[in-house]
Amino acid sequence: MSKEFKVQVLNIPDTLTVEDIPILYEEINNYGDNFLSLMYDSFKFYAPKAEEIDISDFLSEEDLFDMSEEMESTKRKAMAIRMFAKTSIDNILLTHLLGEHNSTGELAYIVHDKKTMAISAASAYSYGSDATCSASYIRLIKCLKILRRFQ
Repeated sequence: MSKEFKVQVLNIPDTLTVEDIPILYEEINNYGDNFLSLMYDSFKFYAPKAEEIDISDFLSEEDLFDMSEEMESTKRKAMAIRMFAKTSIDNILLTHLLGEHNSTGELAYIVHDKKTMAISAASAYSYGSDATCSASYIRLIKCLKILRRFQ
């Protein structure tokens, strides 16, 4: 456990619009299960619990007959990260694009030099990588690099 001041900053491209949100969702779906499952441990404090996710609707017929425990775990973790990434997009990007800046005390939108930034900062004891859920949202969006096409 450490006591420190943690900051996450996300530059929001001015070319991003509400119409682009489905494109971002699709980009998340294009990532493979193995890649996303590797990210799970870094985000599991705020992400949905992998063991509670029903993946039956996302399995192929082939998967049903050839599913090891490891493969099932990988699929659950990947689905948890996909869900968390979509929530991150909704709570950071879509909220901004719709002008619904509900201040929770852990997230702010700042315009500097005609650039909009989402900033999450907190001085708190933290057991994980991020001091707040908003910081975790921002870090995941940055890790997935889903905004690179709009830069």
